[in-house]
Amino acid sequence: AYGKDLWVCGWDEMIAESRDGGRTWRIRHFRPNGELLFALGFAAPHHVYAFGAEDISLASKNGGRSWGDWGSPGFTVTQAFFAGPKRDLLVGPKRFAFGYPGSWSGQTARGLVTIASAALLSRRRAVLLMEMAGGRGGPAIQSWLWRTADGGDSWPAIRLTTLDPEYVAAADGRYLLVGAANGADPALITSADGGQWHPIAGVERTGHDCN
Repeated sequence: AYGKDLWVCGWDEMIAESRDGGRTWRIRHFRPNGELLFALGFAAPHHVYAFGAEDISLASKNGGRSWGDWGSPGFTVTQAFFAGPKRDLLVGPKRFAFGYPGSWSGQTARGLVTIASAALLSRRRAVLLMEMAGGRGGPAIQSWLWRTADGGDSWPAIRLTTLDPEYVAAADGRYLLVGAANGADPALITSADGGQWHPIAGVERTGHDCN
């Protein structure tokens, strides 16, 4: 969604917009036998971007009336976040880039299995929910939370030991992490900086500490 408008993307590079809550839709882009689009986002009013398979990226600077190639980020993007026209966080299954358009480096990490989720809080602050290969004697897959407060120059990490995370998001100046504690109990925790996490008021605490 952007403002009151809904936007979706999918097969054949289809991009559609609804201005009435989803009752009717207008096709803004379509290419028969085109690639599958995974992610779509706005960097500024009328500046919309879409990403998909085979490293495809599309851009429109007139609210979707016309589209052009934005230049490949060098990896398939499945999640895209924007904090203005010159700051974005692009995330794929095993690579990510945080910075200015055209300066993407496609970072990754040793032992990375997949990037499960990500959230962009501001131009310099973001978190990545990483699934990493476990070490000898430990779980085969370990959940780690990478965070940056300096625009991606550094990514301190914390391991999530008692929480089975599912999704991370950002809203109202804070991060929200959704998952399950003790293998079953639902857990909702929040953080202002991605380092110190606390249970949300009114949600039963069930052992959701980040170590």
